[in-house]
Amino acid sequence: EEAEADDGDGTSEVTALAFDGDHVASGHACGAVFLRNTSRTLMRASHEGVVTGVHWEGGATAFSASADRRLAQWDVRTGTRVAALQAKRPILCMDVCEGYAALGLDDGSVCVCSLSPLRLLFSFKARGITGIRG
Repeated sequence: EEAEADDGDGTSEVTALAFDGDHVASGHACGAVFLRNTSRTLMRASHEGVVTGVHWEGGATAFSASADRRLAQWDVRTGTRVAALQAKRPILCMDVCEGYAALGLDDGSVCVCSLSPLRLLFSFKARGITGIRG
């Protein structure tokens, strides 16, 4: 069976996903962020650039990262951005674990942030990486 897109504003590539079994967060190339449970869309929000990471576990707060250089915290009930952290470069990827986010930037830097409160903890730049040898 073919899946149908339901992003509300036409077709846009899905560029980031988070799924916990009951809830789906999706980020799109047009900058849109959608939070859904199994039956309906719960929140719509947007960035100014491609969404490159999303995190939501069904609670009142969600997070997204974007090539617009922002890590955003969203109030799921209202769809409003309640906090944002501006990176020095576009964010290409995000991973979240136990209240922290790691952000991969387009210059090879990695930033580690606290999600509560939203703030940069430290960053580093990988140097001399030429590939993995097996």
